[in-house]
Amino acid sequence: MEDIQQQQQQQQKRKTVEVLGVGEVPVVPDQCSVVFVIRSTKETVEEANASAIKRYNYLLQLLGNSHIKENCVKSNREVTRHNQQSLTLSITVSVLFSDFNVFEKVCNQVAEKLDSAVSISKPTFIATVQRREAARREASLLAVANAKSKAGDIARYFNCTLLKPFRIIDEGCNEGAEAAALPAAAGSAQPTWAEELNKSTVTWRSRVRVQFELRRFCKASSTVKL
Repeated sequence: MEDIQQQQQQQQKRKTVEVLGVGEVPVVPDQCSVVFVIRSTKETVEEANASAIKRYNYLLQLLGNSHIKENCVKSNREVTRHNQQSLTLSITVSVLFSDFNVFEKVCNQVAEKLDSAVSISKPTFIATVQRREAARREASLLAVANAKSKAGDIARYFNCTLLKPFRIIDEGCNEGAEAAALPAAAGSAQPTWAEELNKSTVTWRSRVRVQFELRRFCKASSTVKL
């Protein structure tokens, strides 16, 4: 019983500082998805297929030379008949890129070599689970580091020594708003892929509340809250 009372008295005499630490880390997408659509309008399916397959094979060869894995490429075909004299064969190829330089190079080459025969969608940027988890951990560690830095500033101001933390409360980590959009490139009607990437970037925000023990904390309240 006496030991418990002594511990309570020691806790009451303990000089502490309580601070709130916030850590923010941008979650930049590490993959992007692009859809290529090859169209050929002819009188028969055979003619349309013969025309479209050349462009399709060129695209597959380009992707293979760019070291895009087969499981990152999906394709399907669709035939739309307009009347008895004409029909359109469409080959849709969806590609998942993990290297944005390769993505840009492939899109530029397709646009240059195949021109209007192939349409290219706007890229859809994606942050993988691994990228999001890494950003979450980094934000949490940054919040703790910021809390320690803030507590250290307070300790020095009062001529005290900052001791180890004895209480840490994790107030949560969540994804914040998207990053502010970059200004559109001059004379460009469509946003560049870099602008699309920036629009797809969100921020992990972590909050932790930490209490540190102080040594030689004099003539002040036993706990300072910020």
